[in-house]
Amino acid sequence: MLRILLALTCFTFVLYYSSPVAVAQQFNLQCFPENEAKKVLKENNEKLIFTGISKNNFVIQLWSSSKTFSIFIRTPDGLYCTSQDKLGRTLELNLGTPT
Repeated sequence: MLRILLALTCFTFVLYYSSPVAVAQQFNLQCFPENEAKKVLKENNEKLIFTGISKNNFVIQLWSSSKTFSIFIRTPDGLYCTSQDKLGRTLELNLGTPT
């Protein structure tokens, strides 16, 4: 009985801490469906500048215009997550040479 209880506890722990909601709460992020996020990005004339994968396997996107920028963490279910410290004013936009 103790083994079953321990297995269920471990399963619940892994399930909770691997969910997008837990990740968003852990980093104090607000998450939005793709259509809502892209609507705001379009209103601010922001274009996708960079997409990469973090060491923790999160998809990170940098969107920017000549005036503003937004950094989003993408969840496996397609949500765009960000927080106030990942939004701001653009000081310099240097697109450089595409790689």
